[in-house]
Amino acid sequence: MTKKAQKFTLELEDEMPMYDDMAFLFFHTATPGYLFADDLNRLYRMALARRDDLEMRGHRWPLYTYSDPITKMTYHLVERPAGSGGLAMHWKEGHKMMVIQGEESERRAKRIRSDFESTPLKKAMPTMVDEERARILETYQSELMPVSQYIPTEEPATALPRKAARERAELDALVQDVVDCLDYLGS
Repeated sequence: MTKKAQKFTLELEDEMPMYDDMAFLFFHTATPGYLFADDLNRLYRMALARRDDLEMRGHRWPLYTYSDPITKMTYHLVERPAGSGGLAMHWKEGHKMMVIQGEESERRAKRIRSDFESTPLKKAMPTMVDEERARILETYQSELMPVSQYIPTEEPATALPRKAARERAELDALVQDVVDCLDYLGS
């Protein structure tokens, strides 16, 4: 009696990391992280709080976090530290990246981006909260602060021109490093 050889199939993960229920925004501003976190708190009724820095690439990356128990969304604001250099010109030193985790992360990211890109509507009888919100957004808009969304792609960066491919590969690696650090922290 001979035994039949069993065959096993090894499924390898895709090379592109999966960011299920995650959205990423870049805020291109040199406003200090603590002030920017405070403005986001007032704009979106969050409570971003300073956490231990992320230890990444030989630098300490300031981190602010807020978990909303009602919407089941978690927000992480990471600031790129001075001296961290690199090729990813899209995320320069002092700029911030927000990682939004949760089922509605994509919708939330689009709303935040839209708020920073469009002029707030004037209400007939604005409340003090409405006026403060409009003032904060107008301040950032007057600085011409762009907000961009990072969208992971499955296409290799080599499809881009050489310099753009290097910058995109560096940005992809940075985003993955941040996500790995957040996973390690249990966020």
